[in-house]
Amino acid sequence: MEPDPAVLDFVAKIGSAVVAVTGLIGVIAKMRRKSAYELLHKQVELIQMLPVDDPRAQRALTHVFEQLERLQNDQVAKTRDLAGTAVAVSLVTLFGGLSVFLLTLQGWWLLCLVVTVPFAGIGLVGFFVSWPRQVRDENGDKIQIAKDTA
Repeated sequence: MEPDPAVLDFVAKIGSAVVAVTGLIGVIAKMRRKSAYELLHKQVELIQMLPVDDPRAQRALTHVFEQLERLQNDQVAKTRDLAGTAVAVSLVTLFGGLSVFLLTLQGWWLLCLVVTVPFAGIGLVGFFVSWPRQVRDENGDKIQIAKDTA
C-alpha cells in the first residue's frame, strides 16, 4: 500500500508551517522584552534634555523609576518558556500525527515508527520541562534562586 503523494505533500507543508510559527514565537518574545528597556532608555534621554529645575523632569523621572521597578519585579515573577512549549507541542503534534498515520499504512512503513515515536516522546518531555512557571532572566533562561540555609 503506497501512501498518497497528496497526503505526504500535506504533511510536509504542515511541518514547515509549524516550524515557521515556532520560530516566530521566539523572535516576538525576545522583541517584546527588549522594547520595554529601550523605551525606558529613550525616556531617560528625553528627561536629560529638560532643565534640572523643571517639575516635569522630576515627575517623569519618578515615572521611569516606577516602570523600572515594575520591570524588575516582573523578571522575578515566574513565567513559562513559551518558545520551548511551542517547539514541544509542534514535535508532539507533527511526529505523533505522523506516527498515527504510519500505523494506518501497515507493512514496511511501520519501521518509520523507530524515528517518529522517539521524537514525539522528546516533544512530550520538552513540554513538561517548558510548561511549568519558573523564574527566568531576560533571555528566558531558568534562574536558580539560592535559598537561605541559616
